[in-house]
Amino acid sequence: MQQVVALVFHLANVAQTRGDQLDERVTTKQWMALISAFHLEGDHATCSEIARLMGCTKQNAKQLTDALVRKGYLAPAPSPNDRRAVPLKPTAAGAAVASELYARREKALGAAAGILEEDEAV
Repeated sequence: MQQVVALVFHLANVAQTRGDQLDERVTTKQWMALISAFHLEGDHATCSEIARLMGCTKQNAKQLTDALVRKGYLAPAPSPNDRRAVPLKPTAAGAAVASELYARREKALGAAAGILEEDEAV
């Protein structure tokens, strides 16, 4: 069991490292936050919901989404239901980056899996 846990952590680290090298515009974690905003429809794409979906803290999600707002990939929008909530809507630039990076990151993850020993890939 310890080998499985170690392998999962290793793969996650390799995937993030390789993903961060793919594009200078967004890190792997920022890309994950951007994708989360696409999956959370309506007024549900708040920092709290993005954090829940990503499995990270609200503070971490806030840092990631703030960076994406500064880069023009997410835009805050008023919530008609809750004045305290700040839904985040992907912009056209965010959609373009997300779409482009889907293919590039999928290819990189395939390459990362290729570095495993045959018995690790099973």
